Formats: sequence, structure tokens, C-alpha cells
Amino acid sequence: MSLTVLLGKTIPEIKEIDPAVGFELFADKTQQNNHSIEKPPKYQIAVPASIGILLGISIAYFSRNGGSQ
Repeated sequence: MSLTVLLGKTIPEIKEIDPAVGFELFADKTQQNNHSIEKPPKYQIAVPASIGILLGISIAYFSRNGGSQ
């Protein structure tokens, strides 16, 4: 996302902003943007898949070594 789209101002307007105010405005807009973004559905399966992979590796490891001895 471009700076002009994020801040909703043109380049000349952004250049006229005091740097301290500009950084605060940038931080606020970025924070608002981050809260409005939802996780894509393809990432929602990552945690259960990771747990399944770890469980599968653990079972394979203990099966190969004869379990706890």
C-alpha cells in the first residue's frame, strides 16, 4: 500500500506535515489497517496441521525406538 493511500493525502500535503505529526498519523493509520485485516483462510489450518505433523513424528519416533523403555 502506498503512503498516499494509507494516509489519504497527496504527496505535496504529506510534505507539508510536521515530521512528528506525520509519524504519529502514520502509526495510527497503520495500526487501524492492521486491526481491520483478517487472516486468510489458508493460514487458519496451519496450527492444526502443525500439531498433526508433530504428533505423527512423535508416534513414528517412539514406534521406531520401541516406545518408552
